[in-house]
Amino acid sequence: MRPGLAMGCSLVFDRARAKHFIFYPEGVLELDEPATAIITRCDGRSVAEVVESLSSDYEGVTSSSVMRLLDHLIAQRVVADGGRPVSPRVVGGPVEAPPGAPIGLIAEVTHRCPLQCVYCSNPIALEPRELPTESWLSVLDQAVDLGVRQLHLTGGEPLLRRDLTTLVDGPTTTACTRTSSPAGSACRPRACPPWSTAACATSSSPCRTATPDRLNGSPVCASPGRRI
Repeated sequence: MRPGLAMGCSLVFDRARAKHFIFYPEGVLELDEPATAIITRCDGRSVAEVVESLSSDYEGVTSSSVMRLLDHLIAQRVVADGGRPVSPRVVGGPVEAPPGAPIGLIAEVTHRCPLQCVYCSNPIALEPRELPTESWLSVLDQAVDLGVRQLHLTGGEPLLRRDLTTLVDGPTTTACTRTSSPAGSACRPRACPPWSTAACATSSSPCRTATPDRLNGSPVCASPGRRI
């Protein structure tokens, strides 16, 4: 087994908090010292090699204890066998974050969406007005100043905003990471922003029936413009 980060996850070190975190779409996992020691060694090494490396720095390390933590993280879908080798990214500045400062922000930049997913929390009565670009940039900058290190832009269908690239590129890139959850309905060949594989990680919400069928017995999506 060669553990690594699951798709859509990243390991970051926040200088302001002096802690490591795993960021994943719409979520943050804070790591304690033992978990950090294990995860930072999941850089392509096998479990046996990770245990050997840990044993040179710590006493009482066993394969069972390492596997117990890895199994827990695999169950949380932030670690996977054969996942991406860990390469920590440093975020934040030297100024200490205030106690209780939020580390993540989920921003619904639009409620517009051509889909009618029955499980979605998007309001039925849509507000015709949306915050303009300048207002969103101000909100995101203030969030970073408060200590936010992960900005997650969602909707609705965030790709329907023509200024989405500007919103993604707005906050200081060394201060935080950014993710977006497009529904995928607006992903035409020329519609995908240039940051989709660089500045911003993306995670889509495909039309699958298993989860909502289990929840309420209804299919996930209707055709665009048709309500279930």
